[in-house]
Amino acid sequence: MAVDAYYFSHDSNAKDDPKCVLLIEQLGLEGYGIYWVLVEMLRDQPGYKYPLSLIPAISRRYNTTFEKMKTVINNYGLFVVDEHDFFSLSLLKRMEHLDSKRIQASKAGKASAQAWRRINGRSTDVQQGLGDGSTIKPNLTTSKQNNSSCQRNEFADDAIEFIISTELLSYIRGNNPKCKEPNLQNWAKIIDLMIRRDNRSIVDIREVIAWCQKDSFWMSNILSAKKLREKFDQLILKMGKNTKPKIISTEDQSREILAKIRDKSKQGRE
Repeated sequence: MAVDAYYFSHDSNAKDDPKCVLLIEQLGLEGYGIYWVLVEMLRDQPGYKYPLSLIPAISRRYNTTFEKMKTVINNYGLFVVDEHDFFSLSLLKRMEHLDSKRIQASKAGKASAQAWRRINGRSTDVQQGLGDGSTIKPNLTTSKQNNSSCQRNEFADDAIEFIISTELLSYIRGNNPKCKEPNLQNWAKIIDLMIRRDNRSIVDIREVIAWCQKDSFWMSNILSAKKLREKFDQLILKMGKNTKPKIISTEDQSREILAKIRDKSKQGRE
C-alpha cells in the first residue's frame, strides 16, 4: 500500500475558521475532536461520503453521544447533508486536487520507466553483439515481450485509475459474489479515458459508482467500466446532478449559514 494512501492536507489554522471557532465555543475541544474524527472517516470512504444511518454506531465507537455527533454534522456549516449521506466540501476539493497530482505522478513514473527499459534494452543488445563478434541486431523478441509486459501492467496498483476500477469491482461483487473476474487493467484504461478525454472529475466518478451500485435498476446494468463510461451522463442526470456537484456551496452561502447559527445561539442565550 502506498505511504500516502490515507493522506489528506490539513491546514494548521483550521481551528481559527469562524465555523470552528463557533464549534469550539459551544461544544469545546470535544466538538472539535468529533469534527476531525468525521473528516478522517470521510477520507477513507469511496466518494468521500458517509451514511447518516451509521452515525449512532460511530458515536458509540468513539465514546461520544449521537446528539453531539449529529450537532457537529448539522449545525455549523462544516458538512453538507443530502438524503442519505453527509460529506465535506473542503475535503472533496482537497482530494480532487490530490488525486489529480497522483495521476500526473503516475503517468510521469510510467513514462520514465518505459524510457529506462528502452535504453536498458538497447544497451544489452549492443553488449551481446560486441561479445560474440556478430553483427549487431535488435533483440526483437525481447522488445515484444517488454512491450507486452508494459501493456499488461500499464497502471500500478496504487494508481487512481486502478483504485477506482477496484472500487467498482468491489461494489459489483458486493451485489453478486459470483461475478466474473474482469481485466482490471482494461477497466483502468477506460477510467483514464473518462478523466482525460471525457473531463470527468475523480470525485464524480466515485460518487456515481457508489450510487449506481445501490440503485435497484442500475446495479444490474453497470457491470463494467465500459458500461459506466457509456451511461455516465444518464447516471449523472438520474442522480440529479450536473457534471460538477450541484451541492457545492459558495462562500456567501457559507457565511449566510453561519450568520443564522449565530442568531439562533444569541436567541438561546437571551
